[in-house]
Amino acid sequence: MNTKTKNEAIVTSAEDAGGTLAAWLRSQKIVQTWKQARECVERGRVEVDGRLCTNPDYRLSADQSIVVHASARIPRRGTLAKESILYVDRDVVVVHKAPHVLTVPYEKTDRDTLVDQTRVALRKLSSKQERGYDPMLGVVQRLDKETSGILVFARTLSAKRHLQQQFRVHSVVRRYYAWVQGTPKKERIESWILPNRGDGLRGSHGHFRRARGGPPEGARRALTIVEEATPHGPVSLVRIRLETGRQHQI
Repeated sequence: MNTKTKNEAIVTSAEDAGGTLAAWLRSQKIVQTWKQARECVERGRVEVDGRLCTNPDYRLSADQSIVVHASARIPRRGTLAKESILYVDRDVVVVHKAPHVLTVPYEKTDRDTLVDQTRVALRKLSSKQERGYDPMLGVVQRLDKETSGILVFARTLSAKRHLQQQFRVHSVVRRYYAWVQGTPKKERIESWILPNRGDGLRGSHGHFRRARGGPPEGARRALTIVEEATPHGPVSLVRIRLETGRQHQI
């Protein structure tokens, strides 16, 4: 981190307008990588115009005041709230995932993931007969870090295999709701997802920057079904069904 900018307000310029907060952190050399930029924002280290901003994709305007703190302002959660456990038995546990929480760790340094929180919560809920019963917590589905929703984890190997088979043959229907600008039509959207669409963010091939040729190696096909859109003024509540489960697909 560039120590000169710690806790000092920096005013954005006209050139910064329209860019993301994560991109701004890199342009100011406050962080070196996209991962560091996103973590810096998501852990509550950045204030924009005096308010904490935890969205790395927040679009900046000119003349905004940004303060980058040396330490995080959002504490680690540690355990899952009791009301977030929707169902539990000896084979499965169904939980509600809050936004800005990783489902599983992607790096060795990732902590406080949903899996970690659920394990701690299950130990606290265990009866005397179950004390010491700490089965595997098998992951059969994931949600993006920024997304909230319902997830099921397997507590036994047989349950994991059964759930994996259901997802494999699409007998489990996955529906999502999202607020979008305008009123989209019902349609099937097919795209190819890339780790970097050209601006450091995961996204669809050819949507951020005009494509030259076909999808590159490493791109993964994504199919999204827009089922319904309910207008609410300038925005709409959209119901979406997925036929593939790619990271950041929606």
